[in-house]
Amino acid sequence: MQKAPLLEMIISIVILAFAGVVTLGIFLSARYTAVLSSDKTNAIYKAQNAIEKAETGDFTQYFDENWQECDENKAAFVLKITGNIKNSFYEAKVSCEKTAPYPFLRAGSEKLCAIEFGRALR
Repeated sequence: MQKAPLLEMIISIVILAFAGVVTLGIFLSARYTAVLSSDKTNAIYKAQNAIEKAETGDFTQYFDENWQECDENKAAFVLKITGNIKNSFYEAKVSCEKTAPYPFLRAGSEKLCAIEFGRALR
């Protein structure tokens, strides 16, 4: 009769440990979701600035973790503008991506924004 309380305690400890792991995973996921949200806001802001300054042709810009311009080998984020000219009209796409995936988030979360735009050439 002494084994039943011991078995109940072991089962309770396993359930508590499992609940702790799940809770920790939820908190870590929430943290990186907030970081992703902040990075998307910064990416859209940088993309909008790049659109306003865009010339005809392709353009690549690199940013570090604090969204400061940097060299390609120190880049945490890459902003690219690819475009072409058709009948006196410049069509382009600007995209911003994180160079490394976010931990604890689904694959593909490193793509922060993609905006298509066009303008008439003078």
